Amino acid sequence: MSHAAGLRLYNLFPKLAGNMARWITHLDRIRDMGFDWVYVNPWHYAGYSGSLYAVKDHFRYADLFLEGDEPGDRQLARFATAAHDRGLKVMMDLVINHTAFDAVLVETHPEWYQHEPDGAITHPGTLDNGKWVSWGDLAQLDHLGPHHEALWAYWRDVAWHYMDLGIDGFRCDAAYHVPMPVWQWLLPAVREKAPGTLFLAETLGCPASDIIALAEAGFDGVFNSTKWWDFRADWFLKEYRKWSGCAPSIAFAESHDTPRLAAELGGNREAIAQRYLFSALVSGGVMMPMGFEFGFRKPLDVVKTVPFDWEEASLDLTGFISEANRLKREHAVFQQEGDLFALDSGNRMALALVKQTFDKRHKALLLVNASRQEWQRALLPKVADELGVTFLTDVSPGARMEAIPENLIYDLRPSEIKVFVGTIDASRPHRVGREAVAT
Repeated sequence: MSHAAGLRLYNLFPKLAGNMARWITHLDRIRDMGFDWVYVNPWHYAGYSGSLYAVKDHFRYADLFLEGDEPGDRQLARFATAAHDRGLKVMMDLVINHTAFDAVLVETHPEWYQHEPDGAITHPGTLDNGKWVSWGDLAQLDHLGPHHEALWAYWRDVAWHYMDLGIDGFRCDAAYHVPMPVWQWLLPAVREKAPGTLFLAETLGCPASDIIALAEAGFDGVFNSTKWWDFRADWFLKEYRKWSGCAPSIAFAESHDTPRLAAELGGNREAIAQRYLFSALVSGGVMMPMGFEFGFRKPLDVVKTVPFDWEEASLDLTGFISEANRLKREHAVFQQEGDLFALDSGNRMALALVKQTFDKRHKALLLVNASRQEWQRALLPKVADELGVTFLTDVSPGARMEAIPENLIYDLRPSEIKVFVGTIDASRPHRVGREAVAT
């Protein structure tokens, strides 16, 4: 099983948290909520734009994250040790697609970059409604150029440097923009120091073929688009089947690149909790950014966010998140991405989703109310037979059913998720997955 199976990742956003000494003050809460990894966005000294992802010097720390005159390496090592003492592993961003346009490497190794016909270093960019948008604060590296061996070795040395300070894994930003041969060389090279080093590929917006290629290159996990699913359209189940079996995916209810869910949902506690619980259970891994647990509404900004943006809590989801993470930790079916299909619940607003382990021995049934305003009824005749399980147990957060009737009729509160787990009856044939969602 992949190292990413069952991963519970807390994103400590450094611009919101402040210096590394203050990072440590959050670790007890992160541990108590049941997370096992802490992921920190880039802490490096940034270029003129100030963006976390426009790195000027990979071996120097942004002043905001330092306390006093003590070397940054020593402060980071202290943070990593504090995390390890609490049973938490530490992940950092590895941003190798580009650097800041005013990066140290631009001066010391201009031959590592792509150049325009006039000799100027190329800015990366993207197509937006058919129009090319250039990112002027960034410089595009040339990973397949004549000097690629030295460039690749540089990234290995960057990773090794931070591993020596206690870093256990890497989230690779815009991984699908980097040529695949780079990863095919770099990941094994980095793992020469520590074979269990975890690599996650940021993959949002890339085609399934790229996700499969990244998994084959050695990545332990990718990120999925669960956040944008309305529980009714069929695109998510189709997308899920494309990557299932390649590498575990990580779901999230919000990220540092999205609006805050509490702002999007007007502070609706039940709806916010529903999105986290679903993210935690449907995918192999789950990620949550700092402040989600308190209903923060200000978006995280890689340039503008500062520690003074820390908000007064509008709600407290720490206990609920702990329970959701416990379910993920205790049940193998919530750590794997075996078959996933929907049953007909008799109500298109009440999703009945079946998830099972790769060996099909363990199954889960999630009943999801897609409405945030109205109760919805789910009707599942002969539910245990339909799932091919010996018995079902209600493991939902909060109140639970002591016994599951043969013909399950359940009225879901607005935004409620009911969670059942079961073991197959070996005397019955396995039920195969289905393509259609409930109608």
